[in-house]
Amino acid sequence: MGLEISNTTVRIVDLLPPGGFSLEGMHARNVTFLGPAVLLLHGNVIFGGTTNVGGSVESILWTLEAGRTEVMGAIDAKDATFDDCTFVGVGFASTHELLQQLILNAHV
Repeated sequence: MGLEISNTTVRIVDLLPPGGFSLEGMHARNVTFLGPAVLLLHGNVIFGGTTNVGGSVESILWTLEAGRTEVMGAIDAKDATFDDCTFVGVGFASTHELLQQLILNAHV
């Protein structure tokens, strides 16, 4: 079980352990995440409720090519759940399919 947070505003980098880069398994409810940051979405990532993002879809989404196995400089968000969260200054890197899930729930 990963980190569980709710009803707060937090800089994403402040959630990382010293020298760490992963928020694997995190469950967030009603959280405002502040960047700058890029979240690497993979595994079973869920965006429930209403997801608010700043900027245009084109500016926050980074589509990864099929077969790509490495990404440097992004924060790992494998198997994370985001319910009713807001993202400010945050980009998302993932496959086209997972980004489509985000787009369906996002309010820009």
